[in-house]
Amino acid sequence: MTDIQAPEGFTLFPQDGTFDDVLYPMYYQMTAEKVVWGFQVTQKQSNMMGMCHGGAMMTLMDFALSAAVCHKMGKFTGTPTISMSFDF
Repeated sequence: MTDIQAPEGFTLFPQDGTFDDVLYPMYYQMTAEKVVWGFQVTQKQSNMMGMCHGGAMMTLMDFALSAAVCHKMGKFTGTPTISMSFDF
């Protein structure tokens, strides 16, 4: 395991051995007003052109939307994705 640090003001999302780890290192910042998500694009999240894979971007969007819903409700739990659209 490496000593990866979250950017200032952010918390490193922990690895747990699930699909979620595909975006590691992933970070979040939660304030009273909002939740912000981000990740560092590594070779693991890149396509064969060396750019961030669209599936990685969609996965981050799934995290961010769920976090925004939970934040607004004041409940911090998992939420299922019912529908999501992403245009490239």
